[in-house]
Amino acid sequence: MKPSKYLLCICTILLLHGFVINVFSSISPEITSDVGLLRNQKIADFTFDYIPVLEIIITSNEDLVSFSSEGTGTKESPYIIKDYVITGQGVTYAIYITNVSKHFTIEHCRIVSIYGVVIQNLPDIQINITNNLIAQFDTFYPIEMLTGIQITNCENIVITKNDIESNFRGIDISYSNNVIISENTVNGRMGIEYLGTSFSGITLRESTNCTVSSNEFDKGGIEVESSYERLQTLTLDNNTMNGLEIGYFANINNTIVSSSTYSQVILFNCNNVTIKNQNFRKAFYGIYSFFCINCIFSNNEIKEGFCGMKISDSSNILIEYNLCNENHFGILLERCDNSEIRDNQCFNSSSMAGIINSDSTNTLIQNNNCSNNQWGSGIRDDGDNTTYINNQCNYNRVGIQLTDVSECRIFNNTISYNDVEGGILVKVGQKVIISYNLFLENGGYAIVLNAGTRDCIIHHNSFVNNKIPSNGNSQAQDQGTKNYWYHPDTLVGNYWSDKGLKGKYSIDGTAGSYDFYPLKDPVVLPPEEYPLKTPFPYMASILTIVILESLRRKIVRNKTL
Repeated sequence: MKPSKYLLCICTILLLHGFVINVFSSISPEITSDVGLLRNQKIADFTFDYIPVLEIIITSNEDLVSFSSEGTGTKESPYIIKDYVITGQGVTYAIYITNVSKHFTIEHCRIVSIYGVVIQNLPDIQINITNNLIAQFDTFYPIEMLTGIQITNCENIVITKNDIESNFRGIDISYSNNVIISENTVNGRMGIEYLGTSFSGITLRESTNCTVSSNEFDKGGIEVESSYERLQTLTLDNNTMNGLEIGYFANINNTIVSSSTYSQVILFNCNNVTIKNQNFRKAFYGIYSFFCINCIFSNNEIKEGFCGMKISDSSNILIEYNLCNENHFGILLERCDNSEIRDNQCFNSSSMAGIINSDSTNTLIQNNNCSNNQWGSGIRDDGDNTTYINNQCNYNRVGIQLTDVSECRIFNNTISYNDVEGGILVKVGQKVIISYNLFLENGGYAIVLNAGTRDCIIHHNSFVNNKIPSNGNSQAQDQGTKNYWYHPDTLVGNYWSDKGLKGKYSIDGTAGSYDFYPLKDPVVLPPEEYPLKTPFPYMASILTIVILESLRRKIVRNKTL
């Protein structure tokens, strides 16, 4: 072959190759670049049976007819949207349907988009979604948008035999009635951890007459947010995650669940039930309990989910000896009364807190280790009458954060090395007593009382080498009203490692507060003050400080001789 003909042949091949690539990319640009991220490679298995489109937007009956291949729009013969390949390049929705008055089915479509299928405000329409493949790639949109199927304010919904791989939520149902979700495979996208979130397989919000059965998940499991009345109409049956059953226990009494055969446990309206010895990984909520009384959650290990354990709208709950590690937050007690959280380890919560006590009353939080929660707090609270005793809150963003609390007692805790917001931050609170705690080398103020605080008492604490800001002069700050930095009856204050020879210790902040009765030595807890177990970690730390302080004074004294 002559060189000129050879060159012409090569150029022709390259041009044809480029043409083919451009045509395929126009059909499915996202798939060609990102298909390697999918666990479900069936999404990329195109045939000529499919109709390629970028999106299906239906806001009228006329739109519905234009995208349907068969049917008349009745319940017996719904319009059928089928055999589409939908890539959603550069748009939000793959399929969006609202404002129609005809019944319809979506089946046998292959979808790659940000939102997969979104259906809104169709309360009188029969909706069937079956045998579709749905996947997502894009991570640059708000995380709540990254949902496989989202349905809001609809009725009479059947979602079955779909294969979904999603970034945030697989199936999300809100304010809807008469819902059947069955025989779906719902997986969290590979690499989802890089999005800084956790995956929820199926989410039900304030929906009635829902049946969720025979679905399979690789992570996430099931999330439910509903009222007591709606939960009475919920059926969860035969769902599995990674081959293990999702345990649902409703309306049962006097039961112990100790067999480690579950991937997630959900309790509703139970009395005197114990959940123990479970091991959960990558569940949105490892243990999820609501409207229960006298229940115990003990010796469970929960890792790499959104929340290790969420207990809501319950009373007389005991949470003990659990390990919650590498979740977004460890333990959430929400709207509960007369409960106890003790002897738990809540480590490495990525964005919120080790323990959250929210809108609860009379909670005892004791002997917990809430440490290394780098982007959150060791303990966060907006309840009333909470008592914190002998907890370790170290190496967090902030040790303990209180918001809108009253009559809380923080006693005998070790709060150290919290690197950004310091030891204890009280945003809004009244009648908070902080005593016999060790504050050691926190990266911000040891205690901050914001402008919304009043009538708090801080006494018998040891403040040791906490960071003093460049524009400050103290290890603590007070912006509140009528807060005491000493006991008003015994006239005993706190130990401050930087006090020197000053007679009183000035507290930074607009309140103009002082500790008028500072102590010369670190505080040692007297035996009669031990309300519970002997606080060995605190005692060991305090004795070490006492010895070092004595040595320092001896050295200084010898130098002056």
